[in-house]
Amino acid sequence: HFTEDEFKALQIQVREMNLLRESNVQLREENKHNFEKCQKLRQFTHTSKVEIENLQNLLGERQNEVAACFLKTVSHSDLGNKPLPISFLGSGLVFLLRSGLPYLSSSGLAE
Repeated sequence: HFTEDEFKALQIQVREMNLLRESNVQLREENKHNFEKCQKLRQFTHTSKVEIENLQNLLGERQNEVAACFLKTVSHSDLGNKPLPISFLGSGLVFLLRSGLPYLSSSGLAE
């Protein structure tokens, strides 16, 4: 048989165990929720990266189309019958985007 002090000590231990059990259940639920949220965010990130890559590819295609249109619209008379600069031919896209688009905009082709 237990003394009154031993019985009170056991009651305190039982309460502490119950609190720990409840806390553990809450922590497990919170962990599950956070894990699911993390999975959704990872999926969203993956989907966003794929979409960004697709849009970058599409942008590259459109930039190439703009470059081709620009090359078709520039006549030798526009250049004073001079050959196209090497920088224009080699890295023409950068050249076109920096100096060609204003020409296209003013001609109404880029609209």
